[in-house]
Amino acid sequence: MGFEEQQKSVPGCVPEFGAIFMSNSATKKECFKRRLLGLPFGLASFVKQVKAGMILFLFEFEKRELHGVFQASLDGAINIVPQAFISSGKKFPAQVKFTPLWCCNPLCEDEFYDAIKENYFSKNKFNFGLSEDQVYKLLSLFSLRKLKVQPRQKQFTISKLRRASDDGRSIMNNQLKDGGGRTVSSAGEERNIKWTIGLRNLCIKLEELLMMAGLQLLIV
Repeated sequence: MGFEEQQKSVPGCVPEFGAIFMSNSATKKECFKRRLLGLPFGLASFVKQVKAGMILFLFEFEKRELHGVFQASLDGAINIVPQAFISSGKKFPAQVKFTPLWCCNPLCEDEFYDAIKENYFSKNKFNFGLSEDQVYKLLSLFSLRKLKVQPRQKQFTISKLRRASDDGRSIMNNQLKDGGGRTVSSAGEERNIKWTIGLRNLCIKLEELLMMAGLQLLIV
């Protein structure tokens, strides 16, 4: 089993459809001010797999609360804002810019645990990558926590999510046939196929959820 296959076998090691970032109470304020999320350099490979359009959440570990809902406005990268978070005395260069989607009261850990329970590898620690089903479960929970005052953009835009599924995810080159006759060229492209199929299913689920929440899904 190769490294990529090993990654896929561990829940939450890859941001398939979304991701959770982490902060303390001080860096949380800076995250919201800059609309920027960050993780240590050791998680750079993970953050670089976060694509524009993915759904993001922020876990404040001191209060054990999950904040949301956000959407990546750029692909994850290193040092998007080099001077960010320096006041904390630590470096969080693996970064992604975000746009707020819903303003919600946070969820305590007991409330969101079941939605991502597969990601926990110890009592208080979990992997940050989110599957399609986990994103939908978290959105369902946050839809019940929405504040009356919401961002001006009332429409949930998935155009970037669609572009994320296409960007660097072509399955037309260097393809091979697997034992079942399906065309895949690598474990990475097998994941891309899953992304493309899952994206359509997620959009359908989101449309139902957003209609219930009184929002419009904008498909561009």
